[in-house]
Amino acid sequence: MANILPVCSFDDVYQIETTDPVLGGPGGISNRQSQQLANRDEWLKKQIENIQNDPVLSALATLIVDVADKMIYSTGENTFALSTITAFARTLLDDTNASAALSTLGVSGFIKTLLDDVDAETARGTLGVDVAIYNAIAEIAAVRLTGNQTIDGVKTFNSSPVVPDGSTAGQPVHYGQFQALMNSNGYQQLPGGLIIQWGSVAIIGGGSTTSNATFPITFPAACLHVFPTIYGDQQSAEDTITTHSKTSSGVTFTSIVTGVSKTAVYLAIGY
Repeated sequence: MANILPVCSFDDVYQIETTDPVLGGPGGISNRQSQQLANRDEWLKKQIENIQNDPVLSALATLIVDVADKMIYSTGENTFALSTITAFARTLLDDTNASAALSTLGVSGFIKTLLDDVDAETARGTLGVDVAIYNAIAEIAAVRLTGNQTIDGVKTFNSSPVVPDGSTAGQPVHYGQFQALMNSNGYQQLPGGLIIQWGSVAIIGGGSTTSNATFPITFPAACLHVFPTIYGDQQSAEDTITTHSKTSSGVTFTSIVTGVSKTAVYLAIGY
């Protein structure tokens, strides 16, 4: 007498028909159902063995304790630990949406509305900050330097430095958003884009002289007008000065001065 040899396979179970002949032995119709059921048993046995040998499930099985308020968390590959869940954490986990969770956290309805704002402009509206106040805040946020403050090396500012009481000679400073250079050769930017520049150039006495003056900065668009005059001791009514070859970066003077050498000073306006 021999036993049925199972194969690991989840087979369908055959229904013996009335017309089937009675036939035993390996592969015989009378043994087909028994063979298929034995195959299923072998398949189920294999699945159970796989579960029992699974490293993750084995590691989790060691943590099963008969206590409440514990949460399993991973500490590495196939390793786990337990953490205690507080009453507050359970309440937070029970919240059905973000709004409920924020309420559990004690966030007010106003703050929740602010968090829902899609951009900064909407948030300013929620806060009741109008455009004028926002622009004023931007001005206040400028970097302000005291009159006796010294900065060495290279410094990077996110906004324009504001010097309330002048600056070191020859160094550009910012008054609000309008740059200026307070020096004997300097400039001042005005609202609307107008720029006023001033400077001087030496004139050699004794006859007609041509002198070139370079503006402290180049006008971005154009120089509109240049107003020159002669400055110095021993002024004479015969001293004259005119301008020509005016560009956005400088101007040429033609002058006639008597006696000692003098200085041509000028005021240039452009944008």
